[in-house]
Amino acid sequence: FVCCEQKVLKMMTQVQLTVPPGLLAGQMLSFQDPEDGCVLQAPVPEGLKEGDRFHVEVAYSSGHAEVVCREPNPGQAFASYVSMRAQSGDLLDKFVAWVEAMDIEGLFSKFVQANAHLMQGCQGIESEQSHEYWPLYLQYQQAFDGLLQAFLSRVGATSEQLMLAAKQASGMNEIYLQIFIAQSEYTAFVELMAEELQRRQHECVGTE
Repeated sequence: FVCCEQKVLKMMTQVQLTVPPGLLAGQMLSFQDPEDGCVLQAPVPEGLKEGDRFHVEVAYSSGHAEVVCREPNPGQAFASYVSMRAQSGDLLDKFVAWVEAMDIEGLFSKFVQANAHLMQGCQGIESEQSHEYWPLYLQYQQAFDGLLQAFLSRVGATSEQLMLAAKQASGMNEIYLQIFIAQSEYTAFVELMAEELQRRQHECVGTE
């Protein structure tokens, strides 16, 4: 989702690092976070030597910075990282792993693409809102609730337990939870529909 992606961009930053002299693969490399100047650490990936460059992803939440992903294969490394955390038994660690495995963003994108034509004329949350948008939003919200219930059933937890865990969330878990909740809000729904309609309009203009 575009509006949610903007939140992610603010909460996650990619940092390029260079292997310094004397540091070997697997050893910790200390570096200064470009956002707030705090000192973070990341292990040197296997196969790299002095002078080689690699990237790490740094997540931010509630004033806390955390290295969550590192090369050489960011996608695989992140999947392994998420899977490892989920094995801890923590409810929100499991939630993050579920969000990644289910491609929640992709599921909601399909809903938007399938239904955007029903909101012709929508120009975003700042424009006049038609009462006809609301029934479609309720369908969108119902899909969101259904996914959340599916997760809770899968892990054998209740909504009350998830709410309690959410109050104590931090780091990457808090980021994922905030993004997931943001995707269900009416403002996000309207903006996503408006962006899809604008994209289609641009495609039509380009083919004329």
